[in-house]
Amino acid sequence: MATSFADRVYVVTATTGTGSSIALGTALSAAFFTAAEALVDGRLYTYIIEQGADFEIQVGQAFTASGAILARGTPDSSKIGGTAGTSQINLNGTATVRIIASAAELNALIKGTAGTEGQAAVWSAGGLLIGATRGSTFSVHKNGTAQTGVASTVDTRVTWSTEISDTEGIFASNAFTPTDGSVWLCECAIQVSVGAVDGAFNRMRLYRNGSSFVVLTSKTDAVGGNTTLFATFVIFGNGQTHEIYVDLDGTGDKTLSGAESSTKWNGVRLF
Repeated sequence: MATSFADRVYVVTATTGTGSSIALGTALSAAFFTAAEALVDGRLYTYIIEQGADFEIQVGQAFTASGAILARGTPDSSKIGGTAGTSQINLNGTATVRIIASAAELNALIKGTAGTEGQAAVWSAGGLLIGATRGSTFSVHKNGTAQTGVASTVDTRVTWSTEISDTEGIFASNAFTPTDGSVWLCECAIQVSVGAVDGAFNRMRLYRNGSSFVVLTSKTDAVGGNTTLFATFVIFGNGQTHEIYVDLDGTGDKTLSGAESSTKWNGVRLF
């Protein structure tokens, strides 16, 4: 899940000791928000606990509105008694908590996670997704085997027998299922090699979770029963399954070319 940010949340906490959570109390002053005023139930936040000269930074911890509780795990970093490390502070009930952005999150905004080449930061409705991998690809085709018996005016799923590339392992069983808020630029070409009817309407459909979601309609200018459908589109990764279907007008069954150069589906991850 993406990390969220919140402005000017600075509160006291009565939590003591170490543990798996910390309770957020009143605002340090009227100049700051309480958790109830600014944080959203179920979202992840990065925060710093300060107690005297000690501090502890927690990255991407879940907030629970009931009780105003933030999860607390192994710190991303801490300094306790002058010693740097990743230990939790033994809280005494007088600490303060602030919502912050960590150095890693800010680096991601500039040039990727901790400056790593090929990484990116992506804004989504839920906040900031850190470390999206650019340049991942998938590419599939029919490996020379034509798809015959495609009935007229019936939505028919296009099958893909061969993967040239599937960097993230998210193409299977003729379907593409990207996750984690990724963004993919795709192109698909389908040649109707037999049975295309001049002047008929043909549709390439992008199905999402079993239902038609995007439709490209073209009118056939068929030469010798051949025509090609082509589409470029963007898919947003959210765990939903995407498939390509055709719906071809004109009497008689059709055949989809199996040639790699004629019928193929490619995609590249933008974020």
